[in-house]
Amino acid sequence: LIFVDIHPNNTLMNRIYILFTLIYLPFLVQAQSSQTDLRIEQAQQTFAEFQTSVNNDDKEWPKKFIDSSSAAYYSNLLYLIKEADSTRLVGEKHSTILIVITARLFAKEGAYTSIKNPYDLIYFLNHTMTKNKLDSLVVKDIKITGESALVYTQYPGETDYIPYTFNFENDSWKLNILSEFERIEVEISNPNFKAKYGTSKTKFIESIILANKWNDSSKNLWLPQP
Repeated sequence: LIFVDIHPNNTLMNRIYILFTLIYLPFLVQAQSSQTDLRIEQAQQTFAEFQTSVNNDDKEWPKKFIDSSSAAYYSNLLYLIKEADSTRLVGEKHSTILIVITARLFAKEGAYTSIKNPYDLIYFLNHTMTKNKLDSLVVKDIKITGESALVYTQYPGETDYIPYTFNFENDSWKLNILSEFERIEVEISNPNFKAKYGTSKTKFIESIILANKWNDSSKNLWLPQP
C-alpha cells in the first residue's frame, strides 16, 4: 500500500483516512466479487434461455437475445444482399462478402422480399442455412471481463470449445455475433489461406465459389438478390 499525506499538517486525519481504507477495502473487494458472481449467474441463465428459444424455433429469439452492434451489422448485411453489386461488395470485409454470397446462393428467389429488419434476417439465415441446434450444448465455463462475458460451451464427447460472446446492455446479457466474424477474418489473414484462395477479394470469393461448386448455380452471386 502507498500512503499519501492527504492532510500534510494533520497526522490524526491521515490516520483516520488510512483506518477508513483498511476497514472498508475488504468489503469493497468482497462486493466486487459478489457482483462478478451475480453477472456469471445471469449470463448462464441468459444462455439457457437463448438455448431453449433457438431449440424451440422461436422466431423472436434474435429480437430477445441479439445485441445492438450485431443488429446494426445485420441491418447493413440485409442491404448488401438486396442491393449491392460486385463493385460495392469488394469494399466489405472478406467474411461479410462470404456471408452475402452464401445467403444469395441458398435462398429461393424472392426470399428476401418479405424480410424487413435484421432480426428477421438472423432468424432466416439460422433457420435456412446453418440450422443450428443448441440442445446438447453444455456450458463449461464463463469468463467476465468488464461488460462482456465469454461463455465456453461444448458438445458431449467433444474436446473443442464453442465460445459465445455476450455484452451487458440495458441491465441484461445480449449475444454478440460479430466475434465469430472477427475469428473468420483472422483465419483468412493466414498466409496459407491466402496462398490457397488468392490475395484479392475478388479472387478469394471466386476461389470459394469454385471450390464449393457454387458456380454451377444458375444465379449470378455477385448481383443483388431482391
